[in-house]
Amino acid sequence: MINLAIALHVGLLTAGGILQPEPALLAGAYDLAAVRRSSHVEATIDAGSQAFPEGASIRFDEMLVWYDGRTCDDWRVEAIPDEIVRLDDSNLSDLTLPLLDADTYRPPAQSSLRLTCAGEPLADLRRIDDRVFVMHDPSGALVAVFEQRLAPSEVERLQAQLADMKFLEREATGHMDAATRRALAVYAEYRGADYIFAEGVATQALLDGLHVVEN
Repeated sequence: MINLAIALHVGLLTAGGILQPEPALLAGAYDLAAVRRSSHVEATIDAGSQAFPEGASIRFDEMLVWYDGRTCDDWRVEAIPDEIVRLDDSNLSDLTLPLLDADTYRPPAQSSLRLTCAGEPLADLRRIDDRVFVMHDPSGALVAVFEQRLAPSEVERLQAQLADMKFLEREATGHMDAATRRALAVYAEYRGADYIFAEGVATQALLDGLHVVEN
């Protein structure tokens, strides 16, 4: 528990001198939402590679469960100054759409993170917002996009809003399926993304625009 507290929280002194924890940088379950080609890296991709298998997920809890099945009970995450994944990439343009009340995308204050297990580097991540992060595959040619899992009721609201705006042509099911991701991608292009991607990603900016979750 001590290691987890160090990993997840940074102390914040209040006016009364009481140490209060800041929100966790990473917590809960994140699902693989999309895998994109990086426009900034020239590398050959092995067509048979399964660096990020379909249905992959990561859970940040007392026990870290990595997307390849590895577990770690002594993990830490810390902010680093490196850029990790460049976001000025048209293949990631749906991830950097601003909130409706903002002029430009504003990355989190602690954007780039290093994840370690038992003191050894595991992965470098870049947060898009409070619920989405990206990471490169070992070759650097692919970018995996992971998003925090939505509750079924939130998925229903997302589907209902997409249907109301004529981006989704069916009733809400509460299941984040391929049709919902496609509709979300069309909505992202409507909001300003460079393309209609095969899989849409539920960023905070898109969910905010669809009135799905509160900031």
